[in-house]
Amino acid sequence: MNTTEHYIQAAENHLAEAENANRAGMHQDMEDHLALAEAYVGIGHLAAEVQDQQAGEDALSFEELMGEGHA
Repeated sequence: MNTTEHYIQAAENHLAEAENANRAGMHQDMEDHLALAEAYVGIGHLAAEVQDQQAGEDALSFEELMGEGHA
């Protein structure tokens, strides 16, 4: 499981806990779990952006692959 999948799974778990808390009438717990789910989604998006950025930095440009002196 990569980092992004980990955060998605955590968000899904908190959504399920929010549903359970709502059914039990525990509205503060529901709100807390929804806030945590939202936070994990945000962190997951940030982690994905960082991974994409790092992948882009590791990738060579066409010019680098062909050598700077080639047309």
